[in-house]
Order: sequence, then structure tokens, then C-alpha cells
Amino acid sequence: MRDYFIRRFLLLIPTLLVITMIVFGVTRIAPGGPMEQAMMEAQMISMEGGGGRSEGAALSEEQLEQMKELYGYDKPIHEAYLIWLGLMPRELNRRDVDFVDKKTEMTVRMRVPAFHVAALDWDGDGFVQATEVPESVAGYVKFDQLDTNRDGRIDGWEAESEAATIERARERVVVQLIDGQPQIANGDETMVDWKVRLVDSGEETPDDPRAELYRTRYAGVLQGDLGKSFRHGEPVLDVMVERLPVSTFYGLLTFFFTFLVCVPLGIAKAMKHNTWFDNGSSVFIFMGYAIPGYVLGALMMVFLAARWEWFPTGGFTGPNYESTPIENVSVMAGSSEWTAERHGLRDGQEVWLEGTVPAAEPVLEKEAAYVVAVKDVDTFELLPESGGKPVVLQADAAKVKLYRHTGSSERALDLAWHAVLPLLCYLVGSFAFVTMLMKNHLMDNLSSDYMRTAIAKGVPFSQAVRRHALRNSLIPLATNIGHQITLFVAGSFLIETIFDINGFGLLGFKSVLDRDIPVVMGIFLLSATLMLLGNIISDILVALVDPRVRFN
Repeated sequence: MRDYFIRRFLLLIPTLLVITMIVFGVTRIAPGGPMEQAMMEAQMISMEGGGGRSEGAALSEEQLEQMKELYGYDKPIHEAYLIWLGLMPRELNRRDVDFVDKKTEMTVRMRVPAFHVAALDWDGDGFVQATEVPESVAGYVKFDQLDTNRDGRIDGWEAESEAATIERARERVVVQLIDGQPQIANGDETMVDWKVRLVDSGEETPDDPRAELYRTRYAGVLQGDLGKSFRHGEPVLDVMVERLPVSTFYGLLTFFFTFLVCVPLGIAKAMKHNTWFDNGSSVFIFMGYAIPGYVLGALMMVFLAARWEWFPTGGFTGPNYESTPIENVSVMAGSSEWTAERHGLRDGQEVWLEGTVPAAEPVLEKEAAYVVAVKDVDTFELLPESGGKPVVLQADAAKVKLYRHTGSSERALDLAWHAVLPLLCYLVGSFAFVTMLMKNHLMDNLSSDYMRTAIAKGVPFSQAVRRHALRNSLIPLATNIGHQITLFVAGSFLIETIFDINGFGLLGFKSVLDRDIPVVMGIFLLSATLMLLGNIISDILVALVDPRVRFN
């Protein structure tokens, strides 16, 4: 058995390579890619800004080259695929170099050892003081072109937006031609990771050469880097992880309810074949076959949600999932007592205020934290969380909003209420398939020779069904269970789109429409991996159910 599974796991690697290679190639050669979309957006912006169609119809060569570098179209398809895998390094911070007298000086943006900022303090001379702290507590900063003196203030540094690491903004580099080849002339250790090469433009002469300064870094699948989303502007892995709990939630529920209900239902239909129970349940099962989940979802959205308002119109949770506003709150000027009809608060419960608070003592204007002191079902006081006297307003509370944390039972109810309609759509197809699969195979086994032999030898019918027919009927289900693992994360493109559920399905659908190639590749890689692992799990389950199977 061990050798068998080792072989199966080793086969995962070439299979994934072939799958990702095909998907990567299709996304690169298919028309309407990110390059075309970006060019169309640039043209539309140009036309909306007052330029005619002729002015916005084309981009400059420099702009096209920058776009190719941004979307990874500056390399041949096989090199781009190897870079995506992490077998070839990416080229970063490429800069053109024009030589004057075989030598040139330029400034580049350089990465130095991480330097993190906890606070920025401006002085009267326009300087900024940066405090170095561990990365774990560093905040996000953004500044550039700063001056300095010798007391630790920083000079010529800038931080990337939404990044805690500061980069050196200006670094002088001397590049010169040696025997017709460009080389970095200075011996600064910070330049060891930079490379330089001649640019073959087809127009340059040996007397007027051009070069390109760049750095390389391995950053691909093998390094745990799936790239950066074109649409979201974030790492693909972060975008996928953010939506993983949503799709996993629906996947687990679908898997659980499908096999919990369908297996017993299929057994009951087989044991009561051609009865009113079998015929009546078959009506609903065949409807499940006939009506796709997304069609059922659209109908339920229109009638049950939008028209009759029995269920929410979409979303994974409601707007009050995290915090619930306390409605109809009023308070008299000069009073500490707040009134809200059946406020539902309890002693010591944490609440917070938003808005302008004209209080006798200063309080925070937004998200000010307090605890509740309940007087009765309609009246309560607000005490500062740190202790002290109740809040006394100098005016009414018309401009103040009061919120409380949503309780765990309320969150569970909100989550379940939003899950009803999407879950029905997920279940309708698999419900019918698994039920009929169980029934048909159990009926085949009930009429088999070994069942007649067991009954002829005196084995009770119920025992023969339980020990022989039922076990053999579970074999087709065991082969199917492993394939259901993809539902844990893949979700459904159309169902999640209809109900506006921000899971993998909606992410994949929008990524395909927007030609967000890094996200598309990340989803396909994850789905293919789960599918292959599901096949191995199915083999294990079949071996457990079928005693005839041996892994040798």
C-alpha cells in the first residue's frame, strides 16, 4: 500500500505541471487579455478627458513596454511559465541606461535591510524622525524625498504604500562600457544583486549603445508566491485566503447534508420500490435533475427574496452581523439616562457611540467604548469603560448613533438565514444524483446471486442487506466522495454570483471576466490539486468498503 500511494503522490507533480501548462497557455494566447483591456481603458480615459479617438487610439512605445512588463508579456510564453512556477527569476526595477563617453551616472531605487517605522514626527525644519521597531508591530507608512541631518533623521528614503518596509529612494550608480559590455563601476555592496545588459533595439549602433539595469528574484509557486492580482492589487494568496472560509462553509454543509440525507433516502427508496413513497419522492428528485441550481437560485431570488421578502437578497452575512444599532435611542439634555424601547441590553455589556457627542466631560467622537448600566427594560446609563461617572449630555442625542456587539446566537441565526437559499441551490443537483446512485446500486445488489444464496442459507433478509448488499452499494459512493472535496473551496461560479457570496466561485467568475490571470491560475492550481488528492482519498475509501481491493 505504501508503494502505491508513493507512486500516486509522485504522479501529482507531472499531472499538475501539464494542467497548469495548458491553462497558462490558453490564458496567454486567448484574445482580450489584460494587455488589450488595459489599452482599451487607457483609450476610454483619453477620450473622456477631451481627446479625440485618434489621440487615444494608441499608446507610446514606452507605455506599451511598461504594460508588457507589468502583465508579464515581455517574456516568451515558456519563460513566463517557468517564472510563474519559480524555476526562473523575475526581473525587477528595470531601467534604461544611455551612455555618454562610455560612462553614465544614474539614480535607482534600492532595497536595503528592513527598516520599520513606528512613528513619524515632523520638526520645524521639515525633517522627520523615524523610530526603528520590530516588524511585527510596524505600521503602514508613506512618505518620500525626505532630508536629514546627523542625528538619525532619514535622507532620501521613501516607503511603498501599504508596506512597512522603507526603501532607499535615491542611489547613485555608475555604469560604464568595458570592452563593449556594460558593467557596474562602483563596488558598493548594495549593488551586488543588480545586473546590467545591452539592449538590442535593432536601431542602436556600437557608437551609441544602450543598456538595461535590473535585479532578479525567484518568486513563483515553488516559493509560495502566486503573483499579484491585476484587479485587486494584492497578492493572489491573500485574495484567495480571504475567501476560503466562505466557500469552505458552503462546501462542508453541502457535503454533510448530501450524504446525511441522500444515503438513507436511497436505501429507503430501494427497499420500498414502486410504492407511493418511492414514486412521490422521485417527483422531487427528477425535478432536481431537470432544474439547474443557478436557475432555481434565480427564481428563489426573485420571488422568495425580492418580491415576498422571506429571505435576504444575497450576501454571506447581513449588515448587522458584527455590530447592531440600538434603534430609537433618546436622552434629555443634562441627563445621564438613555431611553430606548425594549433596548435588549444587559448590565456590563460593551457598547460604543458614533457621532458628535456634546457631553459634560470630553468623550471620543467615534467608536467611544462604554459599558451599560441597566435601570429597566427601557432605560439605561452609559459608563466609561475605564470607569468613572455616567455620560451626561448637554444636548439631545439626535446626532449620536449607539451600537452593540451582535451576540453569538444572533450571528448564527443571521448566518443560517443567509445560507438557506444558496444551500438549496448547492444541494439540488448533488441531492438527486447521490440518491438515485444509492438506490439503483442497492437494487442491483438485492437481486444478485449472493443475496439469494445468503437468504437460502437462512440469513435474515435485513442482516443480508446490512452485511452484504449495502456494503457493496457504497462502493460507487466511495468513488464519488473524493471528487466532492473540490466543493469545499471551489464553490459555484453562477450560484455565488446570483447571491453575491464573496467566495471562490464569485472570485473566479470575476477574475475570468476581468482577465485577472494570476488569480485564475491560482484558483485552477488549487482546484486541480484538490481534485487529484480527492482521487487518492476515493481509492482509500473504496479499499475500506470493498474487501476485494488490495494495494500491492
